Amino acid sequence: MKILNPEGWYHSPKYWSGVKAGNLITTAGRVAKNPDGSVFAPSDTKRQAVHIMESLKAVLAEGGATLGDVVKVTTYYIDNIDWPEIHEIRERYMGGHCPPHTGIKVENLGSPDIKLEIEVMAVVRSTSADSPKEEMFMKARSLNPADIYNSPRYYSGIRSGNLVFTAGRIPLDRSGEVVAPNDAATQTEHIMTDLEKILAEGGARLQDVVYVHTYFLHTTDMPKIHEVRQQFFGDYYPPHTGTKKVDADWERRGIRLEIEVIAVVNGT
Repeated sequence: MKILNPEGWYHSPKYWSGVKAGNLITTAGRVAKNPDGSVFAPSDTKRQAVHIMESLKAVLAEGGATLGDVVKVTTYYIDNIDWPEIHEIRERYMGGHCPPHTGIKVENLGSPDIKLEIEVMAVVRSTSADSPKEEMFMKARSLNPADIYNSPRYYSGIRSGNLVFTAGRIPLDRSGEVVAPNDAATQTEHIMTDLEKILAEGGARLQDVVYVHTYFLHTTDMPKIHEVRQQFFGDYYPPHTGTKKVDADWERRGIRLEIEVIAVVNGT
């Protein structure tokens, strides 16, 4: 494992900014801080987003990767009004690469001056592939099944090597309308069906999933969400994290949950 703490950037004394294990890079959530720990451009969302993307580039570069190798992005943000600006900056840095994304609205990020936080995962492509088949195996492939809703801003899923990552799925039909507003059980079924299709396009099954994260609006929904989700997994119990959201937009639209997964495909 290689520790990634590039010079010239802020690094927490409590954890590394990133690590490279094999060909996988994971980063800590990056906020806009100067090397001395003070907040960079207090409350200026656009400048903070640029600062964060530059710091992520530096962390990835120390691991031999670029933003084009990113396979998963998670953005934590305070204000819905900032969302278009955050998207614009992130997409400018990503260029035509649109890795799966999950956006999480939170109440605070440790300081009233910090407007957002971004973390990424990347898979470093091998530069020493022994054959065209191996080179093709390592090349990232976007997963956007035709019969589900696919965001115009990012891929629904991506496969790189034998790893499959999905964006956070909320309950939307093909046209982008909310399915069964405020019905957590039906929405869970819809999301799990979408996830099955994304995984299948990447050559994976739900039984290949190694990580699940569920974001939910109401704690009282969790028994129903768990029951329906487990009907899809059967006697397979992948590691899971549940996070409660506070989101007025979800309340208004009747969205009760969001689920994302990571899978490891057996074979090629």
